[in-house]
Amino acid sequence: EELLYKVSNIIPKPFDTKIWSQLGNLLIESVTKKIAIHMFCSSEMSIEERQAKLGRSVLDDAKRYSKLTTRCSTVLDGTATDGNFYDYFFDLLSFKSPQHKVNQKQFFYKRPNKKPRSIYDAKKIINFGTASALAEVQAYQDAVDVGFLEPHAIPGVLKNLIECEKSIVCKYPSSSPNSKIGRLPQFYWIARGAESIKKGTAIVNVEWYLMNQLLLVVHSLASNCVEWKASSQKMVPYSLERLCEVVGVEVNAAKTALSNGFILPE
Repeated sequence: EELLYKVSNIIPKPFDTKIWSQLGNLLIESVTKKIAIHMFCSSEMSIEERQAKLGRSVLDDAKRYSKLTTRCSTVLDGTATDGNFYDYFFDLLSFKSPQHKVNQKQFFYKRPNKKPRSIYDAKKIINFGTASALAEVQAYQDAVDVGFLEPHAIPGVLKNLIECEKSIVCKYPSSSPNSKIGRLPQFYWIARGAESIKKGTAIVNVEWYLMNQLLLVVHSLASNCVEWKASSQKMVPYSLERLCEVVGVEVNAAKTALSNGFILPE
């Protein structure tokens, strides 16, 4: 009970599917259980032995989920052969929304334009479901602006626009590649809906998932729930550096992500 309370204070809104993908939630559950088993239910072993086993187990989890994230991406972008499991892999990475109506005043310019405000390089993190719906509208508007499509907005479509039920965080080329914009929380990523991914117009942002749904989860739990002690060989069973090695991210990038904190859509 004490551990669960601690976890709820470390991980914001654990198991909330608007904030955490299924993959992220599975990892939260797995790491929490491992900490509980090794640190509270293995009293016959010394603290050094328990921490050694826990360190290996946590790093194994991180490695396994890192590979699973990459596998999801290769299936969704069509480069893998197990397309029969497409829905399974899509659900692992997706965020679910209650499909609320998109706030017109907040996200659209006033008439006569009635166009969506740019959601690229947003200064605030938009709800994933809302961002996905707006991205579809904006992609259409961008195509109109460059002459690829004739404008044919259907009356009532924007008025009744609702959040996408399932969204996945994807890559996009930033429209403002300068150092100030580069520090914004939604730089180089945007949530997109299922249709865009199936059409191949959006690509899963694997790096974003590895950093925000995996590394931040594992390190926040491992570093706050366990007081790691050096073994008799003077090695600490777990560290950020070792985590970065198994996940495949740079230590400095990880430190930046940790200092920025968790991605919390509004």
